[in-house]
Amino acid sequence: MTSKAFAFIKTLKNYRCKNPISQKSVIRFSQIHPRTYLIAILGLAIFCMVYILVIPILTIYFPYIVYQKIQLVQAAREWFDVLLYLSLFFTCVALSDALFRLRFVLPMGMALKEEKQPLLFSEIDKIRKHYKNVKIHRVIIDSQTGVRVIKTPRRFLPFFCINTLVIGLPTMQCTPPDYFRSYLVGAIGQLGGRHAFFLSKLYFLNDTLQQYLENYRTTRSISNTVCRYYLTVMVRLYTYFSVGIVKRYVLERDRYALDLSNDSDYLQAIGFEYLLNNYLRKNYWPQVEQMQRNYQNAAYDPYASMSRSVLEGLQQYDLKAVLDRLVRSGTPARITQPSFSERLVLIGMNKTEAPVVSPLNAAKTYLGPTYSLVVKLMDDLWHKSNQRETR
Repeated sequence: MTSKAFAFIKTLKNYRCKNPISQKSVIRFSQIHPRTYLIAILGLAIFCMVYILVIPILTIYFPYIVYQKIQLVQAAREWFDVLLYLSLFFTCVALSDALFRLRFVLPMGMALKEEKQPLLFSEIDKIRKHYKNVKIHRVIIDSQTGVRVIKTPRRFLPFFCINTLVIGLPTMQCTPPDYFRSYLVGAIGQLGGRHAFFLSKLYFLNDTLQQYLENYRTTRSISNTVCRYYLTVMVRLYTYFSVGIVKRYVLERDRYALDLSNDSDYLQAIGFEYLLNNYLRKNYWPQVEQMQRNYQNAAYDPYASMSRSVLEGLQQYDLKAVLDRLVRSGTPARITQPSFSERLVLIGMNKTEAPVVSPLNAAKTYLGPTYSLVVKLMDDLWHKSNQRETR
């Protein structure tokens, strides 16, 4: 352990001599010395949370210190110590007041209800019970891709959160039910953190700090400004150096998904996720934007047409050949994301499989009779958003 610590310090020293520490260097170090890196990020996380945890405690403790100081005053100069602690006490009161006034906003999206989408909630409950009743307080649909969980603090303490399962409608509309279920398993399993408890907590802390910072930006006061500057520095530091945590978190999601999926099916699900996101980003949405520019008065519903258009578009490609090229490239879309080949190695596969492209999608299966209504509401929101942007 000591040798690894010295190796870490030596690495930092060498990089300081040449150039600032790059995120690639951080990721490389996290792969070579995973335990040391985890301990270092845990220390950084505690340092980031000092304000949230320590300031309220000091607010309660300082009156006792002031009282003790007053009792021991024997000379006029000793009143300076009393005034110093009083000023620190009032500073802590102001900072604690700013903390107690925080009101966190829940993630925006279309809320789903158990009585209206019973099949989806039944599937979620099965996964929750497998992971020792992981709490999911809300389920919403938004316009992004993927399935993820967002933790929102209830009040000022980050330990008591509302867990929101956010389902991207494009993913749900275009993905076969079996693949979609594996995405649910990965997202909910990570929330429980059964395989890697500290990794899960450190990952979600990044988003929690961002939410604190956004709240402090909404109100202008001296105490809020102090808190905002402190958290701005802490968020930048934590976001920069926790890239290794984010990358490992994605790989851990695959491990959780494999708990309730076989290797071959999940291999296809991973491949389909890459293909879908790539097609939507490079083909579908640019075509929609082009149509909007060319036919400004024509009403085009992108979500109503998405499932059919994506299905027809993907069927034009040799999907296995595309995935093979992706493996050979070995380059992830973002530095925090593992490459497709890294994810294959994790699940013990050395070759790709062409995923199934089926007209039966998860949205029709799990939303049931409410599917058409959900799609119509998302199209209406998309039209309203476009109208605001064109004004």
